[in-house]
Amino acid sequence: MFPPMLRGLVALFCAGTALGLEPGHVFLAESPGGRYGIDFWTADNFCTQNYGSLVKTATFDDLKLTWERGLDLCRHGWLNDGTVAQPTQFERAGCTDRGVTRLSSHQWSEKFDVWCLVERKTTCATVGQFSCGNGLCVPHWARCDGVNNCGDNSDEQQCGGVFLYPASSAGSTVNFWSAVKGCESVGARLARWQDLTEQWAKGLDICRSGWLQDGATSRPIHKERQGCGVIGVSHSADVDWNNKHDAWCKALSKNFACESVSQYTCNNLNCVPTWAMCDGVDNCGDFSDELPDRCRKVAGKPTSERQAPGAAGKAVLLSDERGDDTITFLQASDRCLQRGMQLASWEDLRDSWNAGLDLCRNGWLLDGTIAHPTHTAREVCTEVGVNHDGSHEYSEQYHVWCRASSDYDCNIVNQFSCANGLCVPHWANCDGVNNCGDDSDEQHCGSTFLYPARGTPAVTFDQAEATCSAVGARVASWEDLRDTWVKGLDICMKGWLADGTVAHPVHISREKCTPDMNHEGSHEHSEKFYVWCQPKTETFSCGGIFQETCDNGLCVPKSLLCDGIDNCGDGSDEKCDGQKASVESSLAFLYEGNQVFDARMDNDLYNYRQAESKCAEFDATVASLDDLRAAWDTGLDLCMHGWLNDASVAQPIHFPREVCTETGVNRQGSAIMTEQHHVWCKPKSTVACNEINQFGCKTGLCVPKWARCDGVNNCGDNSDEDSCGHVFLYPG
Repeated sequence: MFPPMLRGLVALFCAGTALGLEPGHVFLAESPGGRYGIDFWTADNFCTQNYGSLVKTATFDDLKLTWERGLDLCRHGWLNDGTVAQPTQFERAGCTDRGVTRLSSHQWSEKFDVWCLVERKTTCATVGQFSCGNGLCVPHWARCDGVNNCGDNSDEQQCGGVFLYPASSAGSTVNFWSAVKGCESVGARLARWQDLTEQWAKGLDICRSGWLQDGATSRPIHKERQGCGVIGVSHSADVDWNNKHDAWCKALSKNFACESVSQYTCNNLNCVPTWAMCDGVDNCGDFSDELPDRCRKVAGKPTSERQAPGAAGKAVLLSDERGDDTITFLQASDRCLQRGMQLASWEDLRDSWNAGLDLCRNGWLLDGTIAHPTHTAREVCTEVGVNHDGSHEYSEQYHVWCRASSDYDCNIVNQFSCANGLCVPHWANCDGVNNCGDDSDEQHCGSTFLYPARGTPAVTFDQAEATCSAVGARVASWEDLRDTWVKGLDICMKGWLADGTVAHPVHISREKCTPDMNHEGSHEHSEKFYVWCQPKTETFSCGGIFQETCDNGLCVPKSLLCDGIDNCGDGSDEKCDGQKASVESSLAFLYEGNQVFDARMDNDLYNYRQAESKCAEFDATVASLDDLRAAWDTGLDLCMHGWLNDASVAQPIHFPREVCTETGVNRQGSAIMTEQHHVWCKPKSTVACNEINQFGCKTGLCVPKWARCDGVNNCGDNSDEDSCGHVFLYPG
């Protein structure tokens, strides 16, 4: 379902992302606020509400089965029977018993995490977790923590190095509590003493104390000098946690770039602060920070020839139309990492603004500030430029700016790909603003429509993209459908959306139709519905898909015309010219195609071999002589010859007139199959006359709209001649 997303995660994590969580296995879910925020009453329906109808609270046996696959997480979570358990493979502080252990006593009002069970194969990316090589899912905080949480050690592979942060030239600035948050903000965690020891072994030498995960401070030294202590990795445990030091951070990705935290990348890939360069000390461990040619180029600044990944990349805003996808600063880096990106800097956003990006939506940046880039002044966004709003409380919630490579696939985050390579959310596509900078997001715009919207719903999710593509469209997103619903669309028929969910947009309350977007969440991909499609070409027309064009430009199925419901939102589908409701017919009708023709019907003549495919467009077959006779018996009168299934042609007449002089079903016998005639079709079950572009008679017949008010009783009950108005002189 998500091949682009999987490709992006492979680039980031390398191990195991092609696999998925098998039915019957479990993952740990946390509250939006993080660790231990869910009581039992919330846990009871938490999994289904947050991950869809096919995810539910796990049983003890479910958790044990996943533990047997190798899962090790030292976190307590609710089970469906109101008990709390944690699965561990390795004894350590806080988790002294190996196995799936339950808490001996607790209250349902106490707060823990919750264990969720999947009932169909699920990619870890869809639940926001790291994908292990053995198919299990673990939270991203378990990555590179020194514990084999997956069971196959894939969560401990491809981890980045240790670096000092923020490492300001002005001196140490953070207490222990701020150190934890600081590392998280740049896509890292606070390092363990063992992590720092491994980095020291690679040559790192920094004479600055930094916090470690256990609350101690440490510094790695290779060269003795004043104030730096002895050679080795110190470990000072008796430290006041309110004292100010730097932090030793462990990067959670092998792709972590030192430049992202304004540090120099050594040839051996160690990170050293810029103030440590050219100081006469081999801080890198390979002398690359002390090479004469580099130290001559600039003094006190990075001299690496390497470019940060973002220098030739782009800033991508993770945001949805409703504005619900907001997060705190401490969650921002992880959100970017999950999608194969890193948290963007102000400079990254400025470069994308220079390339044309215009999005009036604030998002977090690497330094804890928020900003939005605009080129066109408008309401709320009145200033042109990269509007930098400065620092905010880390607990506030905004969207997030991520830094991606220049060739990053916008489809990975379900965004529109601009012609100039930038990515913009689909809600910015066709919004009247040049968000891309090259106007490509404002080309080929249209409104979402339901397709095919006739006959029995017969499209699985896997067929949805091909179904829309066949008529010059893509599968619509929830935001696309919402935009069209806001314009007035009201169709109480379910259709697939691009994320595998289904919805039906309604404004007018009626049986089984509640006024809302009616977004039902995920369904089995083998279920059959219609599809919500979004046009991709400027030549798209409702007529091209056999639907009615509303006065406001929306498309509605012809079966909904004159049904007493304002499906268009502007009342144009209820301008019925005397016809109050759509007529369902099982009788033979004359094929008209997707246009309303005049009485000559010059454009819809076909040879016999084309006849069957034309009728099939409306779930019908070529009519037999008996089928046409049954329609004539009901009152049908049309002075038009059409093909029958025996390769003969015929016309049904009740009232003799010029050209059509004989009463009855006038059959000419076999005709040459290459001759051009109209076609008589017989519905396989029933067909709505409006759906096939025809007028519905009170007798249950369908007749072409050109037969309305033509002075001939084409229906047999004269209903096609009712409410026809008066004669007038034109132009007068």
